[in-house]
Amino acid sequence: MLEVFNQLAKDLRTLQDDGRLIGLLVIALFFLWFIRGEIKDKFLLFYGTVMTFVILCPVTAFFVVKYQTLFYNYVWLVSYIPMTVLLAYAFVCLIEKAVKMEKKTGIAVVFLTVFMVILSGSLGEFEDKSQGTYDNANEVKEIINTIKEQAGSEDIVLYAPRAVMCTVRAVDPSVKLIYGRDIWDMRLGGYSYDSYSEDQTQLFLWMSREERLLNPFDRDYLGHTEAVDLARKKGVNVILLPGDIDCGDLEIIVNHMNSEPVKVGQYLMYIL
Repeated sequence: MLEVFNQLAKDLRTLQDDGRLIGLLVIALFFLWFIRGEIKDKFLLFYGTVMTFVILCPVTAFFVVKYQTLFYNYVWLVSYIPMTVLLAYAFVCLIEKAVKMEKKTGIAVVFLTVFMVILSGSLGEFEDKSQGTYDNANEVKEIINTIKEQAGSEDIVLYAPRAVMCTVRAVDPSVKLIYGRDIWDMRLGGYSYDSYSEDQTQLFLWMSREERLLNPFDRDYLGHTEAVDLARKKGVNVILLPGDIDCGDLEIIVNHMNSEPVKVGQYLMYIL
């Protein structure tokens, strides 16, 4: 339980830097409750207040996170709060009041409100598109051309390191993959509950370990011969191994395949 509370506190501190205007939301709610007598339909006010309390109060947030089976990060739960609508509604109500004030006072209130909005949060983190996913596109294109020449076929089902898997479909859509990028970047799948099979997951973990992206001692991985045989069973006909694969691991695979891999760029290729 303490671990979950610590994570809640950590995620709550990140909300301001993630484009969520939490401080201004609380002020807006206080303002709307102050003028609640002038609001005809109070459903938005009641709903917004309840959800803000439930999500921001650590005790209630803990149970909401547990209900979500810890699948979503806490910051995603903030989407339950109609923050944008509440802020916009409060701002419109404030403008209506400012219009009825003296001109100078009304203008000062509006500018002060805009200034508070600017100081209350950011527009979120912008992804730098200058260094995109496909920086290695030319290299991958050459690799795919070589694979097709060596395999003598256009029907390729590929099992390879991440750098190739995340680019190959942009280079050649005809290439099939044993799994997609969303197996390691869940954002691409919209954090869907749909998941890959256990076999695909184990193949992904094995390849990640060979790329030295995972600790080789933190879980039980497939054996090297098991991984090759399972990939073949799942329909893979081309395996690319990292060029810097552990020598001992490579020796086991070479003995199992009874052949040396073909050097393709910085990778080692086996055609099954």
